[in-house]
Amino acid sequence: MPTNLTHALTHLLNRSLEDILGKSTPNINLTATTAQLTFLNDSASQDHISTPRLDDRTDFHPFDVANPAGPYILTQLPDAGARQVRLITKEGDRIALSNQEVIWDVKDARQFSLALDATQNTTTVTQVEILYGVTAIFTTLQATQEVTLTLTQTPQTAETSQLSPDLDQIAALAIAAIEFNRQKLLNTTQTHYNSAEYGMVAQVSNIRLVNLNVPTVNERQIVLVADMMLKATQALGDEVGVSIETVSLVTNP
Repeated sequence: MPTNLTHALTHLLNRSLEDILGKSTPNINLTATTAQLTFLNDSASQDHISTPRLDDRTDFHPFDVANPAGPYILTQLPDAGARQVRLITKEGDRIALSNQEVIWDVKDARQFSLALDATQNTTTVTQVEILYGVTAIFTTLQATQEVTLTLTQTPQTAETSQLSPDLDQIAALAIAAIEFNRQKLLNTTQTHYNSAEYGMVAQVSNIRLVNLNVPTVNERQIVLVADMMLKATQALGDEVGVSIETVSLVTNP
């Protein structure tokens, strides 16, 4: 069950070490692979697994700079209670909107529009994020997954070999970039799997650096372990007033 952690890691390192990894013909290649997912608990012991209860939902909608007002429609009917709407930039930053900037439809509780303050800078905004509560049937699972980032030095000619970056130095810089962007990585690794009746949300809750391996003289491997929370959900039928959603796969930016 993949998250987009490998994509987030490679994107971070390619951007953070752009002068080394971002060249049109780099002599350092970066790849990311994942090992099997290991479950740490069994939800069968949870006697409340089939009981409807309050749950959190997060929706993501594309932000149209040409039509920022929307409207936007939630994927599920929200419960009464606090709702938070934020703008997400292409850099992964989140901008919380005030209550005055979000107008909820009085006839359709799932629909809202934006009335952004004139001071809001939306030039780099790519998504609208909505956090809200719903009544749902769900259970949670804990899991871990190993991720290996491999830095490989490609063959160099004699004329350019002296210009090749040192692999140990690049590995050290990559580890530094991961350490200082840990929270941003966690914020961008939530993945949703939804079908007509069931859903699963995979969220990386922690990233742990484990090893720095040297398989060959031309390779360095940074090994991480991702701690994950998996939330399995079951849609409530029409008898309790919540419609069943259609198939979709959504990932964070």
